[in-house]
Amino acid sequence: MDPEPAESGWGDGIVVGDWLRCVFRSPDPDLTYFLNVKSSLIHTIVEARENPSNLQGEDLRIGAHDAFRYKTSVAKSVVDCNVAVELDPGLIVFTVNFMEDSMDEQLPCDIALAHTSELESALPITA
Repeated sequence: MDPEPAESGWGDGIVVGDWLRCVFRSPDPDLTYFLNVKSSLIHTIVEARENPSNLQGEDLRIGAHDAFRYKTSVAKSVVDCNVAVELDPGLIVFTVNFMEDSMDEQLPCDIALAHTSELESALPITA
């Protein structure tokens, strides 16, 4: 990924006080996806697991961190996969969004897990 975010924050005039957000573009011009990174000091992995809009959930470990992989069906034009990673305190969520639906449905999760694993060493150690 390009270390410079394509977007930071939520956009002009939009305030989401409990989440910080950055968006990065795919480094591969043949794969049109975005990596969204959201972090919160108050949300938890339990909330991610219990949210009924988080579909096809799977418990994971990312290094020493408890994690939860899931998909959503927020928009028909977006295929996504999310990896929520527990922090102390809080949560970080890595989301891969593809803007096309004519692809292997597993690809967003493969890419989300790869980016999450690559960035795991930069996460704070949980207690």
